Amino acid sequence: MSSTLFDVAKTQVWQAPFLLLYIVGLFMSLYRPGLGRGRSFAVNGFGILIVSVLLQVAQMYQALSGGDYRVIGARVVFFTLIITIVKLAGFALVMTALFIDRGDKTANPHRLDLG
Repeated sequence: MSSTLFDVAKTQVWQAPFLLLYIVGLFMSLYRPGLGRGRSFAVNGFGILIVSVLLQVAQMYQALSGGDYRVIGARVVFFTLIITIVKLAGFALVMTALFIDRGDKTANPHRLDLG
């Protein structure tokens, strides 16, 4: 393994728990039958979050691979903007999956149930 890849692995090891959670969430949403319409939102959201982690690793690899510092700085800013947008989209889909199809199933403390 080259030293650049080893340096990237050292700097990105903190993302391993997040990647593991996203993969577990993806498999749970794929193989859980009773999710209804929220299933597709969850699958797409967790897939997008996995892609965002891979984009962060790619960002760190290109930053550590060397070159002109001004070009690297511009790329880091661009990658950070893209990664932020991708993460927001992934989390929005996961949150949508959580709250879709709730209807009257959730407890409403202000509703009086007399029936």
